[in-house]
Amino acid sequence: MTLPKGTMTGSLKVLAPLLIWMSIGWFSYPYLIKDIADAAGESMNIEEVRTFSLIMTGVCLSLGILFGIMGFRGKTVDENEFKRMTGELVICQHCHREAEKKPETIKCQHCDGYL
Repeated sequence: MTLPKGTMTGSLKVLAPLLIWMSIGWFSYPYLIKDIADAAGESMNIEEVRTFSLIMTGVCLSLGILFGIMGFRGKTVDENEFKRMTGELVICQHCHREAEKKPETIKCQHCDGYL
């Protein structure tokens, strides 16, 4: 079963700002951890932390921008298309209109034909 185009737009709309927020956190991490380590009197390899932090900043920022473009410019899927995929919405064989197939109904709502 393949999902219709635009199925993931809701998730992408949520993930895009979260990833951009995460990239801001990764960017500020080496500066904050340096202050914390100095206050605690510990030594650490800050260049290694800064390198990893910049890599993660770039990854999170690029994914956030990509997900934002895909989520806010993509096609949305209507509810009828999901119902068609799950089998809740079928096409009547007699009147050729879409009808909801519920467990308690076995007849079409339009022509009373059996589904």
